[in-house]
Amino acid sequence: LLMEPLRASDATLKPHLEGKGWIPCGDRYYRTHEVYEQLGWYHEDSNQSIFLPDYLYAVHPFGGAVALTRNPLQFARVTDDLDGNFVSIYSPAGYRIKSFKWSGGRIAALVWGMDEHLVIVQDDGACQVHNMKGEVVKTIPTIRELRDEGVLQVVVSRDGKHLVFLTKMSHVFVVADFLEAINAQFDELGPWEDDEMPISAIAVRSSDTYIEVVASAGGCLYLLSSSVSQKTFFDGVVADHSACIAVSWDGSQVAHFHGGKMVIFAHTWDDIVTFNVHTNVLPTQLCWCGSNAVAIYWDEEKLEDTQGSIIVVPNNAETAEDRVVMKYFGRVFLSSELDGLRVFGEKEHEFFEQVPESALHTFLRGLTTNESLLYISRMLFDEQNPNCDDLIRKIGEHGPGALHEAVYSLLNAAQCEWDFRLVRALLKAARFGMDFDENLQSDEFCSLCKTLRIIKHLRDPFIALPMTVQQYNTMGLKSVVTRLIARGAFWLAHQICEHSDEQDHQATIEVLVEWARAVIDSNMDDKEKARSIIDKLRHKRGINFVAISRHARTQNKKQLAITLLQQEPKAQAMVTELLDMGEDDAALEQAIRSGDTDLVFFVIAKLKAKVGSFSRIVTEYPEAKDLYVQFLRATDTHELLNFYQTHDMHHQHGNLAIREAYKESTSILQLRSSLLRIRDEIFQNIPQEEGKKFIVQSIDDEINLLKFQQDSSKNGLILNGLSVSGTLMKILQLPDEKQADKMKKDFKIPDKRFWRIKIQAFARARHWALLHKFAMKHKSPVGYKPFVKACMIMNEHDEAQNYIAKLPKEERITWYLKTSRYEEAIDIALSLKDDYYIDEIRNFGQVNGKKDLLQMLSRSLA
Repeated sequence: LLMEPLRASDATLKPHLEGKGWIPCGDRYYRTHEVYEQLGWYHEDSNQSIFLPDYLYAVHPFGGAVALTRNPLQFARVTDDLDGNFVSIYSPAGYRIKSFKWSGGRIAALVWGMDEHLVIVQDDGACQVHNMKGEVVKTIPTIRELRDEGVLQVVVSRDGKHLVFLTKMSHVFVVADFLEAINAQFDELGPWEDDEMPISAIAVRSSDTYIEVVASAGGCLYLLSSSVSQKTFFDGVVADHSACIAVSWDGSQVAHFHGGKMVIFAHTWDDIVTFNVHTNVLPTQLCWCGSNAVAIYWDEEKLEDTQGSIIVVPNNAETAEDRVVMKYFGRVFLSSELDGLRVFGEKEHEFFEQVPESALHTFLRGLTTNESLLYISRMLFDEQNPNCDDLIRKIGEHGPGALHEAVYSLLNAAQCEWDFRLVRALLKAARFGMDFDENLQSDEFCSLCKTLRIIKHLRDPFIALPMTVQQYNTMGLKSVVTRLIARGAFWLAHQICEHSDEQDHQATIEVLVEWARAVIDSNMDDKEKARSIIDKLRHKRGINFVAISRHARTQNKKQLAITLLQQEPKAQAMVTELLDMGEDDAALEQAIRSGDTDLVFFVIAKLKAKVGSFSRIVTEYPEAKDLYVQFLRATDTHELLNFYQTHDMHHQHGNLAIREAYKESTSILQLRSSLLRIRDEIFQNIPQEEGKKFIVQSIDDEINLLKFQQDSSKNGLILNGLSVSGTLMKILQLPDEKQADKMKKDFKIPDKRFWRIKIQAFARARHWALLHKFAMKHKSPVGYKPFVKACMIMNEHDEAQNYIAKLPKEERITWYLKTSRYEEAIDIALSLKDDYYIDEIRNFGQVNGKKDLLQMLSRSLA
C-alpha cells in the first residue's frame, strides 16, 4: 500500500481537500463511491442486457451476491432463447456466478439467509434453500394456511436466521432458525382478527432472545412478538395509510411511509423525524442507510419522469432542506448495509454513506485541524518542502496528545476510503506522524495495512466482495473465507488465512480441502488430479483426506478416491472409509499395518457379515486369523470350534473339542461318549502324515482309562478326572499291586515311570515294609535316590538309611549330612581322599551353624 510516492499535485487528491463531491445535509455530509463502473449484467441465453423491472431480486448484505429471476407477474418479450424458469446468482460486479433451472411452482420472492443461502419462496409458501453452487440444501414444506391464502410478502431477519411470511389474508407466520432446525415450524403471530383492516406491509427485527414483527394495517402500526412462553399483540402508533416499513440495521428505529410523509420512530415508539415528501405515490422501495438515514426510492414509471429519484433523509432531519436527492436513469434497487447503502443499476454499482468525522476533519475545506495539518505536512515532505516541519510543530502546540489523535484519525479515515490512492496517502501521513511520537506503537498500523490489503483484493471485480473494513471486521475471517471458497477463489482464501492477524489453522485446512474438491470436479485426468492434490497437501498438517476421497466417490471416481485415501494419516478413519467403499482387503491390510489390534477386530467384525469375503480374507492374512482366534478363545469357544471346522484346522478343532468335553461333561459315561464322537468326527479326517495314528491312539487310551476308572468306582474308589499316573498312584496306595501291574501292562507304562510312581505311592501311604521288599526284590532301574527322597519327604530319616547305603559313596555324604550322620559322612570323605568332599562338609557345618560337626571334622583331620 505504501509503494507509490505521493504528490501534492496529484489531481485525484485535490478534490478531497475541498470536500468536493460531498453533499451537505444538515450537520452531516454524505457521499457516493463508485464501486464498479460497468456491471456485467447480461441474460444467460440471449446475451442481452438485463432489464431490472422484469426481475425479482435479493441482495445479500456485507458485499454479498445478488440473486435474480424473472418476475412471473411481469410481461416480458418472448424470444427463442428466453427462458424465465432460471434463477441466477451474480456477483456485485454483475458477473454470473451460477445459474440453475427452477422446476418448482411460481416464485413469490427471493431472500438470502445467513452464509449466503438463497431461499426461493413459492406463492404457496413452500421454500427451497440453495447454496452458491445452486445445490438444494434444504426444503421447507408449506402449511395449509399459506397454501390456501397465498403469500403476499416474505422478509428475513437481519441475521438471516428467521423467515416471516405475510399471507393475503393478513396472517403472519414465523419460521425461526429455518436453516438449523431439522423440521421447520411455522408459528403464527397474533392471530390477526380484524378483517376490515388488512395488513399491508411487515418488517422484522430480532435478537438472540426474541423475534418482533412490525405490521402496518388500517392506518396503524402494530407490534407482533413471540417468545418461548407466550405471544403478545400490541396496538401501536397512528400512521395513516401506512404502506412501507423498514427497520434500521441495528433494529433500534423503524421508518414508514404514509400519506405523503415519512416518519422515523425510535425503539420506544417516540417519533424522531416526520418528513413531508409531498407525494402520495407509494415508493418503489424504502431502505435504511446503515442506522442514520432512510432512503426512499421511486422509479421513473411512478414519477412519470425520465429519471428515478432517491431521497435520503437523515434520522436527525429538522427541515425539508435536510435531505439528499439523487437522480438515476433506468431502474435501480437498494440494499441496506451496516454502514451505508448499496445502489444497483443496470450499468453501475454504487455505495452511499455518511462521511465519517475523521474524513471531515482531514479534507473539508476551511478546517485547520490536526488531521489536515498532518496530511498536508506529509505531502510537503514528499516534495522536499521545509514547511512540513512547521506544520508538525504547529500540531504539537495544540497539546501533548494532539499528534496521537491526528494519527489515529487518519488511520480511521483511511479505512473508510474506496480510492486506494487516497488510502495510501492517508496511511503515509499517519506513518509520518508516528515518527514524531515515540509513544505510538506500530501494531495497529500494521494490522490495518494487512486488513486494507485484504479489502483491496476482495473488491477486485473478479472476486467482487466489495465490503468496507467495518463490514469485514463484523463478518470475521471465517465468513469471508467461506464466501471466497464458494466463488472458487482458493488462492486468495488461502493467502488470507495464512497472513491475516487472525491466523486460523482450521480455516486454512478447510480452504485446502475445498480446493481439492474443486480439482476433483475439474476436467483433468484422474492421475493428474491425484498427483496435483497429493503433491500440494501431503505435507500439510491436519488435512482430512477422508472428506476429499468421499467427494471423489460421489463423482464416481472410485480409484481416485482410493488413491487419495491412502494419504490419510488416521488409520481408523481410513479403514472405516475403505470398508464403506467395499475394499475389504485393503481395509484389513491397513488395519494390520497400523498395529492397532482393536482396529483389526473392528474390521473382522464388519467382514463377518460377508461370509465368502470373510473366509477368504482371514485365510490370506495370518495376522488377522491369529488375532481373531485369540479373540474367540477369550469370548466364544463355540464360535471358535466352528471357525476351526470351517478352515480345516483339525488339530486345533480336536484339541479344543476335547477341552470343552472335559468342561461340559457331568459324568464319566458322558465324557467317554464325547471323546468317541470327537475321535470319529474330527481326528479320523486328519491325513496320516499329520500324526493321525498317534492322536487316535491317545484318544483310545483316554477312553480305556475312563472305562477303567468307571469300573473302579463300583468298588468305592473315586478316580474321576485323574490321569494315568494319578490313577496308578491311588491303586498302589491301597495297596493293590496286582491291579497296578495289570494297569502297567494295559497302558504300556514304562518301567522307570512305574517304579517312580510306586516308590512315591508306598512312601505316601507309609507302606515301608512293602517299599523295602520292592527295593530288595528287583534291581531298581531308577537307582536308589528316589527311595531316599521319598523317605526324606515323609521325614523318615531312619528308613532312609536302608537306601543311602545303596548309593555311590560320592552321593552318600550329602544324605548322611541331611540325616545328621556326621561320622559316616566324615569317614567316607576321608576314604575318598578328595578335598572337595572335605570342603563340602565344612561348608555345610558353617552354613547351618553345626559347631559339633566342625569340631569332629577338625579332630579327624588332626
